[in-house]
Amino acid sequence: MTTRFSDYPANATEKKTLYVHRPLLNGDALVQWAKSKGCTLCLKPENMHVTLCYSKTPLVWPSPKHNIERVTDYVSDVKKFDGGALVLHFDWLPFKTRNQQLLAAGATSDYPDYKSHITLTYESEGLDPESFGSYDGDLLFGPEVFKEVDLEKRWKNSNLEESADLLMRVRGELKPNLLKPKFAGGVGGTSGHCYVASEAMYHMMGGKEAGLTPHFIHHEGQPHWFLKRHDGTVIDPTADQFTTPVPYEKSIGKGFLTKQPSKRAQQIIDRVRQ
Repeated sequence: MTTRFSDYPANATEKKTLYVHRPLLNGDALVQWAKSKGCTLCLKPENMHVTLCYSKTPLVWPSPKHNIERVTDYVSDVKKFDGGALVLHFDWLPFKTRNQQLLAAGATSDYPDYKSHITLTYESEGLDPESFGSYDGDLLFGPEVFKEVDLEKRWKNSNLEESADLLMRVRGELKPNLLKPKFAGGVGGTSGHCYVASEAMYHMMGGKEAGLTPHFIHHEGQPHWFLKRHDGTVIDPTADQFTTPVPYEKSIGKGFLTKQPSKRAQQIIDRVRQ
């Protein structure tokens, strides 16, 4: 469900989850700048936006703001988030204030500090955020867009951006107690979690019906699991455990041991859904 501009009913009292963002209207210039810095696999300009609120807790929706917001004279830098997202972070007080207003209205957030940012790409391997410097072009954002947070619907048959959202949530649930004994006491981080992380994502994203195939390869002396879409796009939630790029083209398609989520994968799925 998406609500734009005057579509929002003024007398609405039903409590619903809420995702608020503003689309970037002049994304072409930002993409051109990012590509000049070596970011060749940028998001499409029409998919670029700034998120103001992502609340899985239902609330009575406030009224959306309909104005065009021009961001000028701001401080920016490029950061790399967990999961591989490369983003342009910028300070803009009106957006921070708006986030605080939405929280005061009953919204919640998984992150303690709000930071305005625009995702540039989810394919950031080999890119150094510090080499980008700052972006000094104006950022022009359209009116607020209100949507419900329907995680199950978003993740099944999801696009690249929504797959990355799930990937980051799955990574956040990779705890030492999920490791098989042979991987316990290892190097830490995502090491040893590739099978269960890929398995959880496979089932949450719709599995075979969504065009996903589990893939397997040996890399740096370790067995490694990840997913591929039908178009060849790689979804690898634990790629950062390696010091060298994974040669995905040498992998083989290989099914998981069970048709239903394993006990470990189900633990991740249950936690992510909370």
